[in-house]
Amino acid sequence: SLDVRNDLVPGPGIVQSPQKEVLLPVIAKLQIMFSLVSHRSHLDDRVKAFNERAVPKGNEYHAVPHLAYDPIVTLYNPYDVSLSLPALRVRVSDPPVGFQFQKRETAARTTSWFRQEFANGEFHGLGRFQIAFEHDANARRYFILYMRDKTNGAPGGPITLLPGEVKVFMPWVKDTWNWGVETAGGINSHHAFFDWNAGSNMGTEDLRTNNKKGLEAVPGVSFRAGLQTDHLSYANGRPADSKYSWETSGPFGAGWLSMKLQSEIIGRSGPLPGDEIIVKAKPVRTLKDAGPPDFRVDILAGANDNPDSDLMRTYEFRMSDPAVEMSVTGSAAAIITRKFLNSDILQAKDDMSPGGKSPFAIFTMSAKTTKDSQDDSKAWAFNNFVTHGASQNSGTIGNALQSYDLRLEEVSDFTQFPGVEIDEGPPSNPHNRGYFGAKANSQDGVSIVPMYRVPITPAASLGDWVGSNLVMSSLFPRVNYPLGNSFAHPLLPSGAISAGSPADAGARVLDHSYLMNASMWDRYYFSSATDYTAAAGFQNARTKVGVLQDFFGGGPKMLNSRLTPYLGGTESAVQLANTLDSAGPQVFADTFGAHAMVAGAFNINSDSVDAWRSVLSSLRDVEVDGYAKQIFPMGGRTSFVRNGLPVVGSPDNGSPGNAVDAGGQVRWAGFRSLDDDRITALATNIVQEIRARAKKDGAPLLSVADFVNRRPGSENEIHALRGILQTAIDNSKINDDYQRDDSKVISGASLPPNRLIGVKNKKALDGFTADGAAPMLSQGDLMTALAPIVTARGDTFTIRTYGEARNRAGNAVEARAWCEATVQRVPDYVDSADLASASPGVKGANLALANRNFGRRFVITSFRWLNPSEV
Repeated sequence: SLDVRNDLVPGPGIVQSPQKEVLLPVIAKLQIMFSLVSHRSHLDDRVKAFNERAVPKGNEYHAVPHLAYDPIVTLYNPYDVSLSLPALRVRVSDPPVGFQFQKRETAARTTSWFRQEFANGEFHGLGRFQIAFEHDANARRYFILYMRDKTNGAPGGPITLLPGEVKVFMPWVKDTWNWGVETAGGINSHHAFFDWNAGSNMGTEDLRTNNKKGLEAVPGVSFRAGLQTDHLSYANGRPADSKYSWETSGPFGAGWLSMKLQSEIIGRSGPLPGDEIIVKAKPVRTLKDAGPPDFRVDILAGANDNPDSDLMRTYEFRMSDPAVEMSVTGSAAAIITRKFLNSDILQAKDDMSPGGKSPFAIFTMSAKTTKDSQDDSKAWAFNNFVTHGASQNSGTIGNALQSYDLRLEEVSDFTQFPGVEIDEGPPSNPHNRGYFGAKANSQDGVSIVPMYRVPITPAASLGDWVGSNLVMSSLFPRVNYPLGNSFAHPLLPSGAISAGSPADAGARVLDHSYLMNASMWDRYYFSSATDYTAAAGFQNARTKVGVLQDFFGGGPKMLNSRLTPYLGGTESAVQLANTLDSAGPQVFADTFGAHAMVAGAFNINSDSVDAWRSVLSSLRDVEVDGYAKQIFPMGGRTSFVRNGLPVVGSPDNGSPGNAVDAGGQVRWAGFRSLDDDRITALATNIVQEIRARAKKDGAPLLSVADFVNRRPGSENEIHALRGILQTAIDNSKINDDYQRDDSKVISGASLPPNRLIGVKNKKALDGFTADGAAPMLSQGDLMTALAPIVTARGDTFTIRTYGEARNRAGNAVEARAWCEATVQRVPDYVDSADLASASPGVKGANLALANRNFGRRFVITSFRWLNPSEV
């Protein structure tokens, strides 16, 4: 487990060029459940008025409806290591939902509705439901959840998230809480949830624990309480025809709605039911001022009480039309309308349950998944949400390329989808997990989804970084897994690797995959020569100089076991190790590279199916180390592991492990493994693509980067949309079974125009929506395995030659001979006057003449005469 408290550092909120990765949980889902609940009046003057003047008389026959809103945050650890931190804060500003309220008396149910409580048919946001701000078109509303784990039933423990774990947090409700406890003490009794006129402190401080950092929140859900307001009408300017005849003086006629629980009209079976309340909800921008975003969520460090100086990450949202973009139907006319009998939504003051509290709508901010019926995105390829904040403006870039979905949906139940689904776990050890993966629900989602690799040990090759989150910028494009993969990005024309950004003036959209592959694969390597410490997971700690001495002296190998030492006769192993140990980074890189070679390097231009089959299955039968010291056997299969220590085994061979349940969970938390038939199918398709590229170019691939990258060009040209390996994977159909389970098929050309704003390459969106997701074998997964050995040229050659002796006349062969030599190019130059580490420079201008002409030395490693039958 990594203690990441040192990463809880306040910053600018939205970072365009992060200098390092900050390991923090992210928000997989933020929800606000909206409900109606009624309470009998608890204030003495109001109780007296009901008892003396109301019709019917008696406080027990009347109740005040409240709008309740329960915030729920689902935190997600996207990394393959556990994260531990003391606390985390989330601030929610200006939820983009507006409300109208109406009431109807028993006697009016056969005639007409009472007048809307708000003038001109306005939908008001939460900021308007306080006396001081009821007429303020720019009234703001925000609240803060201060999230910690529970200790002895109360907030206070540190948060620990297992690799890939999805955990649900909600405001803490004491076991002894009821409405009577909440309102004990009269008008100034708002301990945590009742917002009568609490101003900016409502939901930003917790009077139960005197915590000024926010409302205490803990894992799990409880809908008994909820932030709530009774100010559903105007105190000043309330429509006259919304009042009862006896609501003309005293405590009546204010902004709270007095409504009957029981009618004064007597029917055959007794008094008729009381009044109905009608609520309407729709997505709206709640502020008239165009300056602030429509909606904003901040992650705060918890270092101090002031939210603005505690800011770490900001996610802000601007929408061209919230009603269209957030409604399930995509219609601006879509309005959620529900009506409730006041008596049905009553919660008695001593009720220890939600009572009649009734949900009617839920607002959800959700990180994109792969199978959401309301979304059409390639979430794991183009919609990375693990960034240093983000500005999401659907007017400049459509939602198909954004990181989060915003949605307002009707609900009838607190905990059934689209409500708040939760896997509580056993009572003895509750884990209170939410769902992510294919969908954010219990039917298709899972609770453990490791997304990114955190290299704990030194990297053995570039492949160790393929599964990491290498692009955390808030700028577009928010590409996922750029190194080793090569998908054409929809924001770029297929023939370009950069273009002007539609979202950020003066910025450019870059093809991160293309540029990263071009920069890295043929220019950089990892020696893995460093200190091997117990903290990094090594059982036997070794110093850097010890690692080097072992390597050059024939002892234990490097982490890349294919590296083999080459002394070149210049120094002893100890001398070379000491020289490298004291060298600076550049000298070390040059010198180590001159004294290390790759045993069994593989040329990516090979068009032999057998050769590819052999190299792809080189890890056949090798068991895989898992999280929590698990061992996953691989009998007859070859594993391709994206994460460092998988939580479970491979779904391909029915090895779920013992950490989580089988089924979809194994697909999302495990790793892919292929049997021999699928290896053969993959090798065959790789060779087909290599031959097709060679035929197109009339030349072999000149670099590893050229092999990895797509080929920019017309979208219909070969490999313009994806690289050679990814094309071979798709053509071999080895992902199709899992794509059917966890994906949809989309066509970029058929998506709604508002979702395609800014898109330059619609065909890049074609195909399965789960491309690149955890259950799918990707090009990057193959490059993780191939990285230590692949090369675009050969350094070892087999040369055969033939000689013959003829008679004096030259018309008859009297003797023939055949021989074979294996020669190897070594790092040393032909003329030893230049060190092997010397750079050739521009046309070798700094080298000796022989080295400029002939370059590196070739040595004969074997020689033999051949029999005629061997030729």
